[in-house]
Amino acid sequence: MKHYDLNPNSPFYPYMQDTSFEQSLSDDEKDSRYRTQLAGILFSMYEGFEYTEDEKNFMIYSTLNDIEPRISFNILLKINDLPEIDFNEVDRKKREVLHII
Repeated sequence: MKHYDLNPNSPFYPYMQDTSFEQSLSDDEKDSRYRTQLAGILFSMYEGFEYTEDEKNFMIYSTLNDIEPRISFNILLKINDLPEIDFNEVDRKKREVLHII
């Protein structure tokens, strides 16, 4: 089963070259990860979020290739000309607010 399209014209194409992790997965594991990510995309769309086909393909690729969510999220932001999030700073502020330092 083909889980995503690899479009050479996509701005995500350069980020979607390494499939070594995906290739190490069993077909059942690939299908499970695909269904989980697809459900997440569909729920987000149900709540009003809109994704391009390239964005959907990249999200599925990221899940199948075990890309850390913080990294894939920042790539999505970068491609859409939005500022990336410094998740370390977010974590620091969260600990500060919760007085966990």
